[in-house]
Amino acid sequence: MSSLINSTIISNLIGHAQTSKLNFRLAAVLVNGSRPTSSPVVNCDRRYCRGKCTPSLHAEAGAILKHCGKFLTYSDSKGWCFLREKAKVAEVT
Repeated sequence: MSSLINSTIISNLIGHAQTSKLNFRLAAVLVNGSRPTSSPVVNCDRRYCRGKCTPSLHAEAGAILKHCGKFLTYSDSKGWCFLREKAKVAEVT
């Protein structure tokens, strides 16, 4: 059953990747166990992300940004950080 679910997720990602406007067409989705927890996101040509200049936004970074939204921030000393609570800060790698 798990391979059927993975096959369905991969087929869905392939379909979404074909909608990307970049030469290298990629799609990503966040998965918990064998179930998607977000909608698919494709890579895109993006000049700025949260005030920082980026030549493009990878599909996996887009999926994380879309899912985590307000919990992500950028600091010059630590880079991209995931903020769950004010007391807890972890770097996103």
